[in-house]
Amino acid sequence: MSDAFVHDGSRLAVPRNGTLSGVTCTSDQYFFPDATARGLREAGLRCAVSGLVIGFPSAWAQNDDEYLVKAEALIKRYRDDPFVKPTIAPHAPYTVNDQALKRCAEISQAYNVPIHIHVNETAGEVSDSLANYQMRPMERLARLGLVNDRLISVHSVHSNDEDIARLADAGSSVCHCPCSNLKLASGFAPIAKFMKAGVNIGIGTDGAASNDKLDLLEETRIAAMLSKAVANDTTTAQVHDMLEAATLGGARALDWDHEIGSLEVGKAADMIAIDLSHVACQPTLDPATQVLYSAGRENVTHTWVAGELIASRKNSATFINTLEPNELINIASRWQNRT
Repeated sequence: MSDAFVHDGSRLAVPRNGTLSGVTCTSDQYFFPDATARGLREAGLRCAVSGLVIGFPSAWAQNDDEYLVKAEALIKRYRDDPFVKPTIAPHAPYTVNDQALKRCAEISQAYNVPIHIHVNETAGEVSDSLANYQMRPMERLARLGLVNDRLISVHSVHSNDEDIARLADAGSSVCHCPCSNLKLASGFAPIAKFMKAGVNIGIGTDGAASNDKLDLLEETRIAAMLSKAVANDTTTAQVHDMLEAATLGGARALDWDHEIGSLEVGKAADMIAIDLSHVACQPTLDPATQVLYSAGRENVTHTWVAGELIASRKNSATFINTLEPNELINIASRWQNRT
């Protein structure tokens, strides 16, 4: 793992999880966040990158103090950048100790940045927390000062009613990653309960290691159908609610909804075009329904960020502002040959 590895990985993610998949902005949590920001910005995307804190040595940092120092430096470096938003990112309650979690809460408050953390992803995480701390992960985070309107609780699969109420009362957000949860057999997040309680929902893909395809339109479609099945209620996860989760919900979670997430006067022109003329999307009686349930990333024709066209499918899927497809294949091959 290195700066070059993360930079190239970010470049490779763009055609899969970015420009021609209907994504204008992404929030990432990983090592070497400057390399992530550099790769995504070279491709034209808006992004949030994380000051990662995790309780073991890595090529990025050796201990809690170094992770926290680097996280704070990252926040200072990007806090005024119009296209890159920094977050503080304790990896998860089971990989970060109480002292480091408290420092993350303090940094989030001091700089008013989101807290990006994996919570309640597996049943084992919850049972281990009960055994080790005599409380559930969300209660522990609340006691340490992390449950507030800046919290992005990623996954949240094994959240009980108390957890849901706590998140709702705090104004926190949940990032729902259904395909990752399916691939890892983590379970099914109670999205209908979250929505009913008023918790803001955003849609995520998780990383390539636990998803592979990274198709946000497909992710949102699966999220809608799973929510109905889990709730045993076809009236939940309505079309516009799910499309809002995939757009404005993510912007709210990042505290960026004053600028992105919807097309309004005074906001940035971050937008995509979806071609519904294909036979698979016909007849188009309700465009929103067709976007959610029939269209896929192959129907995305254009992507703009801040009014600038960064990708178009008109010229053999040319990726504007980034490498040509053959060059991307060469990058992937180079890393594959090193495994």
